[in-house]
Amino acid sequence: MVRSRSRAVARAYFAGLAVAVMIMTGAAAANAAEESPTAPVETTEAVAPEGVSEEAEHAEDGPADAAPTGALDESIGDEVVVEEQDPAAETGAVTLAAAASSISGTVTRASDGAPAVGVVSVTDAGGYSDSVDIGADGSYTISLAPGTYTLHFVSYEDAALSEYWPDARAEVDAVPITVAEEDQLVGIDAVLAPSALITGTIDTGDAAVYDRFVEAYDQNGVFLAMAYANTSGTYTLYVPAGTYIVRASAIPQETQADLGVQYFDHVTTAAEATPITVAGTEVRAGIDFSLGTPAAPAAPVDPVERPVEGTASTGSLAATGSETPVLIMVFAAMMLVAGGLLLSRGRVHV
Repeated sequence: MVRSRSRAVARAYFAGLAVAVMIMTGAAAANAAEESPTAPVETTEAVAPEGVSEEAEHAEDGPADAAPTGALDESIGDEVVVEEQDPAAETGAVTLAAAASSISGTVTRASDGAPAVGVVSVTDAGGYSDSVDIGADGSYTISLAPGTYTLHFVSYEDAALSEYWPDARAEVDAVPITVAEEDQLVGIDAVLAPSALITGTIDTGDAAVYDRFVEAYDQNGVFLAMAYANTSGTYTLYVPAGTYIVRASAIPQETQADLGVQYFDHVTTAAEATPITVAGTEVRAGIDFSLGTPAAPAAPVDPVERPVEGTASTGSLAATGSETPVLIMVFAAMMLVAGGLLLSRGRVHV
């Protein structure tokens, strides 16, 4: 009786051992399958049967009476004539070589009356523009189609300031000129004012920047002029006599935080800024700015590992597919230990 019970326990133990081995083998195979990448599925392109051209194959899908590609329609016997268009009319350019309308005048420097060096630019209501050089004698003539234009006298010299017609520093203050058919407007002259100078430095500390520059605005906030600083941070701003709000900015490199803007005298808003007044050809020096070096950006935070989508999560630990074989092996080991204890107990009673 005791021996038969012992044999039954032994058989149960070895049966459990076999089951545990099968479970462990299956878990290992499943884990290997999860880790192996899925082989890409190859797609095969349909190939026309030998002897059948691609054109013939596609022709079966179209109407039977469709003309083959490249065939001429004999029912059309008239010659098609394409008329050439005026390139200027097609692109919207404002200057027409054969136009009878024109604007002309002279551009000189106020400081000494000498001819200015630069160009006269015209812009129509649609935003299209054109320009002509100012001649060695200070004269210019520009041919135009009928329309309304804004004139800009652009100086290439620091000693003379650019302006809009008539005597306007900003485009918003310019007075447009209307040109009718065959109009020849003369006497559209400009006397470019001498420039006063505002100079100083822009200090960016140890910050890595591409450029640093200053901008001048009038009391109404209208932009008037700007100047870039050199590599040492020194700048020279050319402006006409007047009162200005001046601010400094910098273009930081990718690794550098934004330095913001600063108004004179070391304030952050235009309302707090100290206006700068210059007269005639005055040179106003010492208009300095210090953008400084902001606090270094915080070190990047390592991303938090999150549970894989579709898996269960308990507390702060996620049960993912890679942990399943380990749990199965632990369960199998527990079964082996339990079977061994039962077998030992059966042997004690023999």
